[in-house]
Amino acid sequence: MLRRTETSARRFCCGGAVLSRFQLISVTFAVLLAGFILPPLPTLSDSPDIPGMPGPVLAQEIDESDAVEVQGVTVPAPEGIEVDLFNLANRDRIANGLPSLQLDSQLLEVARVRASAQTNQMSLSHVDASGQLVFVRLISETDVNYRLVGENLARVSNPAQTAPERAEEALMNSPAHRANILEPTFDSLVVGAALDPNGQIVFAQIFRAGA
Repeated sequence: MLRRTETSARRFCCGGAVLSRFQLISVTFAVLLAGFILPPLPTLSDSPDIPGMPGPVLAQEIDESDAVEVQGVTVPAPEGIEVDLFNLANRDRIANGLPSLQLDSQLLEVARVRASAQTNQMSLSHVDASGQLVFVRLISETDVNYRLVGENLARVSNPAQTAPERAEEALMNSPAHRANILEPTFDSLVVGAALDPNGQIVFAQIFRAGA
């Protein structure tokens, strides 16, 4: 996690990222230890389905037709699989006694850029060539304020219909990613998705606690 006044950020799942602006170097190092040095998850298509998982009936689910107006500008609505992963994250929060997250339409484009940026990469990564957290820089270039932000990355194979469920299962089975999904401080989430040249789907979850 990273905080602006603090912030958070693998293959198939990239370690969840979160950092402090007063201790950026030390917190970045802590995030690297906690989020990036993880044993690899199994290929998601080889992961068994979890029996008995609750259905996707949630309070406060969003619909992909729900375009939102932000500061006088109409923001495109998230698409189907983006909506599905958003709702699955909220399902897991509710199941763990946490409030659901609001849709963060202001950062939808950032989430899609982050997902698209992984499509030509062998391994998912939160950082650029200089070692900086890319999603933090992108958010900083917007007018969006935050106290804490975080990022989860995941890549799964087709079919698209089951990709969100398989991605969420893998994320929840990874301690660093699970920590982002179940972080009590976060109050909003947005999901971006992109298709890589091999037909795999990349997801980026961007979490935020408002200023």
